[in-house]
Amino acid sequence: MRRFYTVADFCFAVALAGDRDPDRYLTSFAAFKSGECPENEKLFELSEDGALRERVDEAEFIEEDRNDMGHTMLYRIPGGYRIEFRYADCQKPHVLETDRGFVKMKALIRWDDRYVSTALVSMLRVAFAQAVLPYDAISVHSSVVVSDGRAFLFMGKSGTGKSTHS
Repeated sequence: MRRFYTVADFCFAVALAGDRDPDRYLTSFAAFKSGECPENEKLFELSEDGALRERVDEAEFIEEDRNDMGHTMLYRIPGGYRIEFRYADCQKPHVLETDRGFVKMKALIRWDDRYVSTALVSMLRVAFAQAVLPYDAISVHSSVVVSDGRAFLFMGKSGTGKSTHS
């Protein structure tokens, strides 16, 4: 099933296999759901691909991090990047593979993982943050308050109270 979302005037698509509805897993994106956008205006498309391999020999390790997106591993692969997301050290990774421009992306999604929604949101956060860069735009994880024509951004890790503070 394919859905379109528009964030900051940038449209992107999420296509999940079978009858899996992205709306069920992307509840925080409900306000951004939009109608279909023309191919030439689409920022990126993330498509589920169950054929992605769990490990690839040609992957060159770049970086590892533990943050609000879980345990992430970044690799360079021929033609692009591979990002693995884990929320428990013993679990198999959710995988995002993308071209260099973060326009076409394939995802291996572990539907039996209780963190599947978090993994899908993390994939979209990474995809969007990278895909908007050529458009002189940036993605900022924050909460915003506008007062007297001025905007105040409250930045911080997920769960630290940005929205509550705002």
